[in-house]
Amino acid sequence: MVAIKLNAFGGTIPTTDDRLLPDNMAASASNAWLHSGLLEGYRSEKLLHTCVSAATKRVYRIPKNYVDQEHMIDSYWLEFPYKNVDIIHTPTANDSYERYYWAGDETVPKYNTFARIAAGSSAFILGVPAPSVAPGVTHTGGTGSTVSRSYVYTWVTAYGEEGPPSPPTVYSAHINASWNIVLTAPTGADTTNRNLTKVRIYRTITSSAGVATYFLVTEQDITDTTYSDTQLDSAISGNGQLESTTWTAPPSDMKGMASMANGMVIGFRDNEILYAEPYRPHAWPVMYSLSVDFEIVGIGVIGQTAVICTQAATYAATGINPSSVTLSKISTRDACLSRGGIVSTPDGVFYPTSRGLALAAAGQVVNVTEKLFSKDNWLDQFNVPQLRAARLGSSYYTFGSISVGAFQEDTFQPTAFEFNDYTGATTGGAIEPTDARLAFMPLSVDYPVMNIYNDPWTNEVLVLRDGKVYWVDVAGDELRKEYTWRSKRFQPTLKKNLEAMKVYFDNPEGLTSLGTIKIYADGRLAATKTILASGQLMRLPSGFKADFWQLEITSRVSISSVQVATSAKELAGV
Repeated sequence: MVAIKLNAFGGTIPTTDDRLLPDNMAASASNAWLHSGLLEGYRSEKLLHTCVSAATKRVYRIPKNYVDQEHMIDSYWLEFPYKNVDIIHTPTANDSYERYYWAGDETVPKYNTFARIAAGSSAFILGVPAPSVAPGVTHTGGTGSTVSRSYVYTWVTAYGEEGPPSPPTVYSAHINASWNIVLTAPTGADTTNRNLTKVRIYRTITSSAGVATYFLVTEQDITDTTYSDTQLDSAISGNGQLESTTWTAPPSDMKGMASMANGMVIGFRDNEILYAEPYRPHAWPVMYSLSVDFEIVGIGVIGQTAVICTQAATYAATGINPSSVTLSKISTRDACLSRGGIVSTPDGVFYPTSRGLALAAAGQVVNVTEKLFSKDNWLDQFNVPQLRAARLGSSYYTFGSISVGAFQEDTFQPTAFEFNDYTGATTGGAIEPTDARLAFMPLSVDYPVMNIYNDPWTNEVLVLRDGKVYWVDVAGDELRKEYTWRSKRFQPTLKKNLEAMKVYFDNPEGLTSLGTIKIYADGRLAATKTILASGQLMRLPSGFKADFWQLEITSRVSISSVQVATSAKELAGV
């Protein structure tokens, strides 16, 4: 008996020869959804938003009222004309302003509030500058003992974000004198794109142990540049102390940021790792910065660990506070080739390398696609430095075709590839590192995919292409796409002609055109059969005795089984 039965359909394994694949795996395929074991198509993406600008390369969704999937379309959208931008939601508990922060390759770090975003108002530059001029101090009147004080002042935004202090002024006068403070107003450069509204004045109180500490004297409107201080130490010792001594603004060339546990925010530029003061993303103390040996491509996060992906090695930065972070090198051979390909998941941080897809977790890096792709397969399939990716279920969902220029590892320069003008990709794939049956499924779309990311509110995959944002809603009710699935090359024990075939399927969408099946004998097209009815006997032509047989299915129905045999009688026993 010579028969072929296909069910529990699988994906492709590019590294394995077509003749040696498991019987249910595909030699090639496109746009097939196989998670249930059925052979069916990916659902068409659901349109959520049409971008205001055709130049948009990165988007971020902000829910208006509800964060659930049913209300995804009811959102505000941040749009950026460059592809590499990291956006985070405020880590501050009960932030009444609901602030959003971002940093990218081609923009200074910025932030905005929910209300301003809703009103279409422009963003502010992140961080508060330090006054460069020390306060002027004089005194009038007073009697008795003389004391020495140091005065400084800080600027504060409308959202309570305080910057570092001015240079100090030390002055001596009678303790009960009127200490007259003169401040220097911020310049236009200080206030441009910054919402500075208040000024805080601090002065020192010296303890019995001789330790001087700055306490808040007063907060006043930033346009008010004078103050007469007549308060005794006992009156201000209960006020807040100066906290912002080291709170510098983030560097203007900070390229990205990510949220971590305990209110921590991590950023990077060049080969430098930066941390903000916990729960204060506007303040980035220099003392928290760390450096690695190579230029940083991007950062992923798992738990309390940041995975630092660079052009040569991979590092793990672990800690619950920026002051106690431990940095370790966890790989020296897996350079990250694409910032857009870095995907943080509960399992670890995925990122693309020249050998395949790497997973950094538990202090090590492993190549999770080693059994799916050889090094050449991987580089042939994708323009790796241009990959954009997200997590779809348990799959690594990515686009980045080789069509924009062949990738040559020996001439690869990450900066040149990563930062050039990106025109998108029409082909990609879904890689399933945890299920050998699903393996790899190539994907294609009509318009180039510009960017992909996981929506932070729902974790759903959002795709930007053709100036529109689409939702990859695999559980929704959108129509399924047409798929193509080609079987392995079967080699029966006897060289015979296959003459009968049945296809079992469901047609839940009520399609009238159900698709076709092509049958190849030793590489020659032996027949093309139109799918008409589930379980219908289809006769195949004679005269095609062959050593190798292969089937190619193109359809949109949900196929559960395909059976082929040398006769109708043998087919009944399959």
